[in-house]
Amino acid sequence: PAGTPAYMSPELASGEGERLGPATDVYLLGAILYRLLSGAPPHRGASLYAVLSAALAGEPPELPADAPADLAATCRRAMAKDPEERPSVLDFQRELREHLEHRESTRIAAGADETLARLRGAEGEAELDEGQRTRRYAQFAEAVAGYHQALVLWEDNARAHAGERAARLAFAREALGAGDLGLAAAQADALPAADDEVRALRHEVAAAGAARAARELSARRNRARLALALVTIVVGLSVGLYLVNEERARADRNRKQAVYASKKAREAAERADLQAAEAKRQRADAIAQGQRADAQAEE
Repeated sequence: PAGTPAYMSPELASGEGERLGPATDVYLLGAILYRLLSGAPPHRGASLYAVLSAALAGEPPELPADAPADLAATCRRAMAKDPEERPSVLDFQRELREHLEHRESTRIAAGADETLARLRGAEGEAELDEGQRTRRYAQFAEAVAGYHQALVLWEDNARAHAGERAARLAFAREALGAGDLGLAAAQADALPAADDEVRALRHEVAAAGAARAARELSARRNRARLALALVTIVVGLSVGLYLVNEERARADRNRKQAVYASKKAREAAERADLQAAEAKRQRADAIAQGQRADAQAEE
């Protein structure tokens, strides 16, 4: 397609022969790459004039959203309007080789992107039970592991770096919201501390941990106070029961003493009655004897 207007560089379309050179060939390579990525030539129009006008304008065409990011960047640089801004043929070849070498890393990162997108799409749909929460945690871990594997294969994979950061932040925030502070802290600690959002997240996790510790301390103190109150109540009841029993025993002793005293009083009264009766009988006998004595004297 070297002579086809649909693939021409702006300098070739303008007929500026003095500007033609290796950069013109690089533009053609970029245009072919564009065709491979999009399925259509970069310059299109209803007529030859329209196609040449598009080539002359040299505006970078839009690439499909699903085009590999590194290839899209290579294509845009190769099709730069200014020849000075285009890479050399060797650099273009190198970037294509790197893409081929990094294809597996890119593929794994793309899979992790899909997992993370599904998780985000399901956020806040409904209250989760323990099993559902565990499955979401496992999916977050799967996404993080995918990005990590992609970086092992290609440590400069910008997509994987950004994805791992996003996945860990989302993982940490979901764990924080569920009260799983250890899990949230583990994800936050795996991210660079210089990141403002990470620092803010770590602060939230620490604050939540401090609040939980304060609640647990308060609960322990309340349990201790309750235990002390129960002990006090039990002791109080025991002492009260002892005092009640003592009072009952004292009352019983007093009742028995009163019964005994009443009995003794009745016995004393009975003896007094007997003594009075005896004294009366003795007086009656004395009177009778006196009367008999008087009668005998008269005789």
